[in-house]
This record gives sequence, structure tokens and C-alpha cells, in this order.
Amino acid sequence: MVNESFRKIKVPRIRYSSEEEFATLFPFDESATIGVIVYPVRGKEKSFDVWVMKDYWDEGSWVKQYTVEPIEEIYKLVGFYGSNQYLWSSFNDGLVWYDYDPESEQIKDLQVYGKNGSLRAARYMESLVSL
Repeated sequence: MVNESFRKIKVPRIRYSSEEEFATLFPFDESATIGVIVYPVRGKEKSFDVWVMKDYWDEGSWVKQYTVEPIEEIYKLVGFYGSNQYLWSSFNDGLVWYDYDPESEQIKDLQVYGKNGSLRAARYMESLVSL
């Protein structure tokens, strides 16, 4: 049996403004590294920052990976894949896929719509273990 330990992790003071912001923790790039995506609650054009904790046991190891410049289509983070692909809900409750690559950003409207913020994403992973 594996002994797991759980603890609270302090998220760094990422921005120094009075704006309200969302911050979402996620496993970064399918590794033991933790990331956080920070983006504003208000406004039509939103930029977001991706921060990564380089050493899980060192709370001072948060490093800003990159900033994505303002994107008009996004509203709220729904899901993510790897270290640079994100699913966002749009202002019209649609699902938008965003692939961050500094040389060729891609945004695609997936033509999937929810109602009143109902869009959610879950990662599917095959397993031999019955859940």
C-alpha cells in the first residue's frame, strides 16, 4: 500500500491589483508538477497567466511559464490538456478549444453549447481497474 500525504499549498501572490480573478489549479503537463491559471472575472477580452510550481515541496518555487494576450472569445476555464491546450466557455455558453503556441495560436469553436454555465470537462483515461 502506498502512503500518501496531503497538505495545503500556498499559491503565490500572482497579481498585484484589486481586480477579482479566477485561479484554477491543475496537474501541469501530466507530471507531478502543479500549475495554476489566473484570469480576470470581468471584461470581454481576457488574458491569462500560467504559473508552475517547479518543486512540489518548495512553496517558493512558483515560476510564471507564459502569459496569453487578450482573447475575446473566452469567459471561464472549463478544462485543460497537457501544458498548453485549454477548454473555455465563451460568453454565449459555447465551448472553445484554445491551443497555445507562441508561433501559431489556435482557437476553435467546438459548436457545443451549455446553459447558464453548465459546461464541464472531465478527462477520460482507460483503466483495467473497475470504478
